[in-house]
Amino acid sequence: MFLRFSPGQSGWRAVATVGWGLVVMVWSLGRCNEAQAQCATLNLQAPHWELVFADEFDKPTLNDTLWTTVPGGLVPYQGKYPGWGSEYFPQPGDSDYDSRLLTITPNDASDPTVKGVLHLTALPLPVADSVRHSLNHKGADQPRSARYKSAMIRSRKDYPAYGAYIMRARLPRARDYQAWPTFWLWSCGTEIDILDGVGVDKQKRASYLVNVIDNIDVKTVVPEPNTCFAGPFAYPELVNGTPGTKQQSPYNQQDPKHRGLFRRKSSFDTDYNTYAMVWTPEKVVFYFNETAVFTVPRSDVRTLPKWHSILVTMQMFIKASKQKAYTMDVDYIRVYKTKMLKADGVTPNYEAIRCE
Repeated sequence: MFLRFSPGQSGWRAVATVGWGLVVMVWSLGRCNEAQAQCATLNLQAPHWELVFADEFDKPTLNDTLWTTVPGGLVPYQGKYPGWGSEYFPQPGDSDYDSRLLTITPNDASDPTVKGVLHLTALPLPVADSVRHSLNHKGADQPRSARYKSAMIRSRKDYPAYGAYIMRARLPRARDYQAWPTFWLWSCGTEIDILDGVGVDKQKRASYLVNVIDNIDVKTVVPEPNTCFAGPFAYPELVNGTPGTKQQSPYNQQDPKHRGLFRRKSSFDTDYNTYAMVWTPEKVVFYFNETAVFTVPRSDVRTLPKWHSILVTMQMFIKASKQKAYTMDVDYIRVYKTKMLKADGVTPNYEAIRCE
């Protein structure tokens, strides 16, 4: 993830002090009124939602009209694509590519509702084969070694801002946050992490992270061709000198209330669960199994209405050293937009969505 404050910094150091905040969060989010777009539960079958993208992974190979395995925003180093953690992403046709990295199977014996599964696997490298590359997870140009080769997918199509995004997946079990499965959106300046790493601590408590990041820190934006700021006035709120916020949601703050970390008593590896997010001009709300767990209002972290890509990656933390493979199993990924329109008959009206 580009220009990000990644897990492994203060957010993960705060894990041991985080309490069980789920009940408080769900109750507070349950007090929404009919004018709000997000509520305590998410019903994507409601008539105001329209499915605009879906991949059920029910074909024998990856649909390369929808996805690419090339990371966006990462420059190859010595012919290899570095990851954001302790991994790199070899491409089909490379001499070091392994067909086990990305596979699709027609079903899952443990869950009859699954009709197709995408498997993204991180495979450990022998120490002697560790790949040296230049980009580290903090965005600095400092060489480090990748201990895993892994897989990821990125949408070929860029999607407009706002809507609902959901992934159903089973995650790898990883002690002390070795594995780093992700599901996130990346645009010109906004990053939304719907799932950003999962692990089990020494008390066998499982947790995962969500986040909203505003990466714009400029004071004035002038439209420039072939850039994020291509005109006319892609970000009108910045043109008049409004400073960028360069902010993110609270999970990287060492705060015992650390709401960006959602923890549950059981693990995430035994069942398929849904990880979802509803993004509107006013806020971003995250859902676990259709129950709201965390809200980031725009007054806390600004999001910008720009195109964005969908990424699903099987990353590994920088300190990952256990010599074992980790696999992320994805049942489906779906994107929805609202059918409700404002008075102009064109602009989606997310604020008018009623609570289910």
